[in-house]
Amino acid sequence: MSTRRPRKTAKQWEKLIEQQGTSGLSIAEFCQQRDVALSTFNKWYRKFKLRSTPEKSAFKQVKTPEPAEAKRPAPPLSIISLQVGSDILLTIRSGEQLP
Repeated sequence: MSTRRPRKTAKQWEKLIEQQGTSGLSIAEFCQQRDVALSTFNKWYRKFKLRSTPEKSAFKQVKTPEPAEAKRPAPPLSIISLQVGSDILLTIRSGEQLP
């Protein structure tokens, strides 16, 4: 039968995560020695890591020079049509120049 571990506050988790970082032990070893659930430690570790590091995006903004208006090619024509029943037809057109 499994025994429940007492709940820890956010401050207690923060302190445990700091202690693990300076302990020289792997997270698994540290959790085993402290009788802490590895999955719970990892959950709190991710929370504090996300809070302490600046938000990073997987995307990087790339600036490209704007071509002169006269040299800009016309965008390719794209058409998507969706027939819903016999009465509704939705058509989306992209790349057409408006008059």
